[in-house]
Amino acid sequence: MRYTEGEFALTVVPGRDKVEGNPDPATYQKDKEPELAPYRSSTWSSVGDIKSTKVGNQLRVTGRYTWIDGNGRSVVARNFVVALGGSYHVVLVTGPLDQESKVTEAFEQATASYKTGG
Repeated sequence: MRYTEGEFALTVVPGRDKVEGNPDPATYQKDKEPELAPYRSSTWSSVGDIKSTKVGNQLRVTGRYTWIDGNGRSVVARNFVVALGGSYHVVLVTGPLDQESKVTEAFEQATASYKTGG
């Protein structure tokens, strides 16, 4: 599901991609998550603030990604991945880099209220 407002987007992916082997949300986020393909294909990008936390048996990973999109716009993304029920769940908020505080605020609200049936 994708919700947009102007240059901001909230994407929620409730368990689309299957976990292969041991769950590794950090590697999935960095190397495989389709929603971060623009980050991986950009000629300029950065990653930071990667944090892993364990809640019960769940390993959760968050990260901050930036890149230049196809229109030359500097984009920032805050990303959350957790492996639940054999699948990766994603919450991603993107927006203009110069409005990062709004991206972070929306991300914090979305991840604080994210619940799954798994």
